[in-house]
Amino acid sequence: MSQPIGYGIFLLSSANSVQLFVRFRSWITSMPRLVRFGAPAILFAVILAPSIWMLSVIPPLWKDVDAYLQLTRPAGSETILQYGPLYCFIARIPLYVGYAIDCLRTGGSLPGFSYFGHPLLTDSGVFLLVGSQHLALALSSFYVIAVTTRLLWVRFVIAVTWAANPLFYTLAHCVGGETLSMIFVLLIGATGLRIIRHSHKVPKKEWLLFGILLWLCMLTRQINAVLAGLLPLTFVLLVLYRSTAVRFVGCQSCAGGMDHATNNASKKRSSLSLWAFHQSCLRTRH
Repeated sequence: MSQPIGYGIFLLSSANSVQLFVRFRSWITSMPRLVRFGAPAILFAVILAPSIWMLSVIPPLWKDVDAYLQLTRPAGSETILQYGPLYCFIARIPLYVGYAIDCLRTGGSLPGFSYFGHPLLTDSGVFLLVGSQHLALALSSFYVIAVTTRLLWVRFVIAVTWAANPLFYTLAHCVGGETLSMIFVLLIGATGLRIIRHSHKVPKKEWLLFGILLWLCMLTRQINAVLAGLLPLTFVLLVLYRSTAVRFVGCQSCAGGMDHATNNASKKRSSLSLWAFHQSCLRTRH
């Protein structure tokens, strides 16, 4: 008796789940504006949730002495040649804002532009720097997921999987040029995916955006220059794949035609043999 009862409960729960899903789907489809504005907000909240937790619990992580040199050294060989110049100077904007807030709290005056040449590290400035890195990671991740697919439930699954991966968030919590490099790599990957999806002529703005992102990525870390061969290599692989697929389909069609011709020939031979056997039988009777 336990098996039929359990089976009935399973069927009842499955029917209720399907009914709830149908109702939820009809409710969603009846309010397209809610889906248009609510779904992106939910996806962005899922992506941003680990960043909020890390900012509230974990202190900023430093990439050894390199991070300190990138933030504090004036313009020179270290901040231009040894390290990527983009992060060395753009990271001083949130540092300046944090230092200015601390000055206003204590009743002091705003720091001048000389601060960017010899910045002073404060808790507020470093927190704003790491927070801006997390925000940039969330925006770039949302852009990657939006480009990957248009299906809402697939985007939600990717967002949850993305949020469960600590690699990107840990790197975003670090002070150093590698963080900005990672963000640009994500944007380059999403832009390259958009370019590949064009079946005919690619718009010029896509190539322009890809070139600007690649240039900024190389200014962050010199080793990122190898990414210039990313799209050409992808196009070569696509051409090889398509040529191989066309040859394979052509061989299959030829093989199918040969099989059809062989079957027809065998049928003709069998019919001729039957006709010859029939004629031989008639001759023996006579």
